[in-house]
Amino acid sequence: MKDRLIIGCFCLWVAVLWACVLAPDAMTKVSYALRTKPSLAQFTLYQAFYNNGLGHAYLAKNELENAFLAFEEGNYWNKRGGRMWHSMAYTRQLQGRLEEAKRLYLKATGIGAYKKVYRAFSSLGNIYALQDSIPKAIFCWQTAMQIQPASYLAPCNYATWLLANGRENEAETVLRPFYEIGLPQPDVVLRMGSVFAAQGDEEGATQCFARAIKIDLEKTKRYFNYFHGGEI
Repeated sequence: MKDRLIIGCFCLWVAVLWACVLAPDAMTKVSYALRTKPSLAQFTLYQAFYNNGLGHAYLAKNELENAFLAFEEGNYWNKRGGRMWHSMAYTRQLQGRLEEAKRLYLKATGIGAYKKVYRAFSSLGNIYALQDSIPKAIFCWQTAMQIQPASYLAPCNYATWLLANGRENEAETVLRPFYEIGLPQPDVVLRMGSVFAAQGDEEGATQCFARAIKIDLEKTKRYFNYFHGGEI
């Protein structure tokens, strides 16, 4: 039985990769995999994997309630996997249902086997910040940073709150190690641009935003419009 499960999961993995290459639409990719290997639906891991992919396909289409239901079903098959709790929480957060999102993020943080539990703590910090529970928010961000010091997610969330509250020097302290590494993503660079702007360093801010444009123009536009109230 174990050998059959391993072989079955491997065949599924190949089928999904094949579907991702052949099918241009995200929803078609996961449904195509199911149609080509229907017998694999009996395996618990396959069910969880399928529902996770289906949930993200719905997210891409902004069908949030369908996404939540897909993640919820996937969680039924794999309750020990924090990924599903996190995805369910994130979907509720997008829907503005913060209390539900908070409860689900807390579930994810309590699963020791969840390799990316730092993501749940980082997201939970965002929820607490939106609810003005600042000490709890800072605790969650700092916990995420301790669990995974190499991740820039929690530092960016923490720095965003610091910037919004006029604490740009502290935000710089949080971001500086990641900024100096020169990661090929815009999140740290954009926030460092905001730090320099708040400190009156126009040249530094301009260099950061120019660098972010080269990395991801659309994300830079959204960020600049949201945090600086205008087009870049």
